[in-house]
Amino acid sequence: MHPAADSKEIPNEVVWLLSVLDHILVVEGNNKSMSEKVAFVTGSSSGMGYETSLTLARNGFHTYASMRKVEGGGSKQIMDIAKNENLPLQVIQLDVNNDKSVTEAINRIAKEKGRIDIVVNNAGHDLMGALEETSIDEIKAQFETNLAQ
Repeated sequence: MHPAADSKEIPNEVVWLLSVLDHILVVEGNNKSMSEKVAFVTGSSSGMGYETSLTLARNGFHTYASMRKVEGGGSKQIMDIAKNENLPLQVIQLDVNNDKSVTEAINRIAKEKGRIDIVVNNAGHDLMGALEETSIDEIKAQFETNLAQ
């Protein structure tokens, strides 16, 4: 069972996903070139993206944990953990709804590492409330983030 299973803050679905990811990484970990792999995770400021970024970095992937707002709490938390555990993890700014932002992020990784081996497209937009009280613009924003990628 993944260590996150002890946390009351992490939903069971996330714990299950991380357990599967850990299993894949253990199987792949026998590959000597694993330390050379580059991972790119969108939506890393919280939840599955946050935990996936840490799991990949803890398993030797040079991980780019991307998020829309790099000045927020998620960025500081993940960078503190990466620093304390000496993880190969960098936070980069990325808004999946902005073509320029996507191009800049990909170009940065390509310039620094020359490739991306794994992409975890986890960015999402949560919209809560009654449908009849939700504007068309809010619904469009959710669809553009969650489905149009």
